[in-house]
Amino acid sequence: MEENPKNKRQNPLWSSAHNSFSKYAIIAFAVFVLFITFISNDNLIRWFRARSVLREQEQTKSRLQKTNAVKQARYDALTSDLDTLKAHARENFHFAEPDEDIYYTDN
Repeated sequence: MEENPKNKRQNPLWSSAHNSFSKYAIIAFAVFVLFITFISNDNLIRWFRARSVLREQEQTKSRLQKTNAVKQARYDALTSDLDTLKAHARENFHFAEPDEDIYYTDN
């Protein structure tokens, strides 16, 4: 038994009474998606790149804010207490009192 081509089930999108409208709507939608994705000056690819750059900059900002908070706390400690300042100068810059002997080892 051979099937009659007219009896085959066809896609109603392409064979309906609104055949030409659906074809044009699909083509227009495809052109719109291509335009939004690639062609326009403010396209989706630029949005994704800008979002990744913004995320990196926000991470850098938060890291720098943490570093600044630590440095500000250290600055406050050094400027508020003379003993802390002296200890810092001795440890980091090898300062000494005038009558002290200094033994420096290179580690």
